[in-house]
Amino acid sequence: MCRKSGRLTPLGIVSAKRSPLLPDVPSLVEDRIFDAPADFWMGLAGPPRMPATLVKQLSHALTKAVQSPEMKQFFQKTATEPAFTDPGSFEALWQSEQHRWAEVIRARHIRAE
Repeated sequence: MCRKSGRLTPLGIVSAKRSPLLPDVPSLVEDRIFDAPADFWMGLAGPPRMPATLVKQLSHALTKAVQSPEMKQFFQKTATEPAFTDPGSFEALWQSEQHRWAEVIRARHIRAE
């Protein structure tokens, strides 16, 4: 990482809390500089009415993959902090993010050009 070499000094991270990967770097939300954390997340979505058994199988396979030694090494190398949730929790996150960013867009009168 550049931080360890001294070539890069992070001033803050745009998340709700400090990262365990950079515990001495404050969160911009914590420092009250930024009021809307923008955590990076990814998810896997399937077609509507996907069979529950298939959703369960995919969820199990993804959980196993995220916890594998190879992926743990990859996450460490890329300074990524993985968190895996169940399908219901992901659906709730998806809905809340849509609502949250729609509010930001409306409040700031953001328009596509």
